[in-house]
Amino acid sequence: MDKSEWVASLTESVALTPLDYTAPQGYIPIIFGFNFDGSPLDAAAYLKVRLARTLAKWPCLGGQFIAGGSGVSPKLIYSSTGPTSLEAFPNEVFDFRGLQTDQLRWDEFDQLVREHGPAEAMDKDILCLLPEKLPGPGEGCHPVTLRVNFTKDRKGILLGLSLHHGIHDGTGVRDFLACFAGLDAPNPEADSSYFSRFLEQKKTIDWFIGTWESREVNMNATEDYNFNEPSQPPLVDPTAPPGIARIISIPADRIAKLHELVLDMVKEKHGSSAFVSTADTVSALLWVYITRARRAHLLPHEISHFATAVDIRSKIPLLTDTPESYLGNAFLRVTTKSLAVLLAPDEHDNSPIAIARCVAYAAHLIRKAIQTLDSPSHLRHHLSIAVNTANPPDVDAAVRRVIDRGHAGVDCSSWLALGADLNFHIPGTEHKNGGKPVFIRRAYAPFPGAMNIMPRRGGTKGDADWEIWVALRGDDMERLVRGLREGGGAFGRVRQDFDVMLWGD
Repeated sequence: MDKSEWVASLTESVALTPLDYTAPQGYIPIIFGFNFDGSPLDAAAYLKVRLARTLAKWPCLGGQFIAGGSGVSPKLIYSSTGPTSLEAFPNEVFDFRGLQTDQLRWDEFDQLVREHGPAEAMDKDILCLLPEKLPGPGEGCHPVTLRVNFTKDRKGILLGLSLHHGIHDGTGVRDFLACFAGLDAPNPEADSSYFSRFLEQKKTIDWFIGTWESREVNMNATEDYNFNEPSQPPLVDPTAPPGIARIISIPADRIAKLHELVLDMVKEKHGSSAFVSTADTVSALLWVYITRARRAHLLPHEISHFATAVDIRSKIPLLTDTPESYLGNAFLRVTTKSLAVLLAPDEHDNSPIAIARCVAYAAHLIRKAIQTLDSPSHLRHHLSIAVNTANPPDVDAAVRRVIDRGHAGVDCSSWLALGADLNFHIPGTEHKNGGKPVFIRRAYAPFPGAMNIMPRRGGTKGDADWEIWVALRGDDMERLVRGLREGGGAFGRVRQDFDVMLWGD
């Protein structure tokens, strides 16, 4: 059976929702690094079985995602009786190979670990199984792919998992990983019942979001979108230095002390009921230091936007029964803004109080933006925009125009819950770290202004370091590194190991 015949045999479909339509239409590539001392063949065979098991739970993930755009709605098509993508085209969905010396500068896994899984090592073309180009409107691609790499010394596995964003958001990825790691019991009857409920839930949510449509929607009523300008997102400044990405690593005790100080400041200014989370504080800290680094090319009264993705499962009434088991996009990006001069009034003042005061100001702004989605009218407006946009990709472009991450803004997403505490049970990995990954990284894509809070043992709790993936222009990154090292004295000493900046001892 050739590809076209197989695609033609996929006669069943999933009712995607407006939030699926308006999600970024690309892959979420995640790379997991494991210590290893077993047989590569045994490990690869096990991982292929786990992938097949996960596709059995969600048969639609063994079909094709048909891209939308230009008046074409995206689709997820599959067959509940025919071969899955893994069975029909195994080499396109599951790839098992060893790395060659000329492909990866790090021959030894221990070296990768010593260097804290550096951002630049996570080459998506080597470590992930991705199409050469994303499909155009009406074209298809595999919803999920997996590439299994072993370092040359066979002491480490680098697992590259790619999931299409048109189907998964962060919580969806988390649920996929839980099944892939073997947290569910292998029960075909339970699979069938689960998938039937999933399909009905998708239809119900699609209907529910549609009922929130307003006949007259002011597409720019909130500051989270800009539909006034051309449909393309902001263009990259061709004269700017190229982007690079780095991992910022900060000890948990330093973040705990900073959060305590920041929370006291927020309560003192905004009342005893005011609140900012630890993640708000981490996000604000990086927003402040990134703005400091950019002051070399930002005017004092330029606006810097900060965007963060918010899971709204608990806010949609029809998802309240099982809000965390909804595989699909149920997130919105909210933005806040500030004058650059307020985030970084003096980029050279590294006193603890000065830094904490700026972080408290920024963290409060971030928390207020997140809380706007507690308002039914605000949530309704976001959903109405998703329903009313004639060309769904325009929504993502409208948000990106507001953020303007390549110049002054920051586009943040938290991956805290994506697999750091999971035992994947891969043969040969359980002797160290109990089968859990040593590090988890996003694939290297240095788009300036992008930021991810990396998966962390214990989520927001525990004593694991906080790791933040940041991409900036090259000159801004140099200033960010220098600023963190100079300002680290506020909460601990800063040192630099390769591309890792560590606040603390």
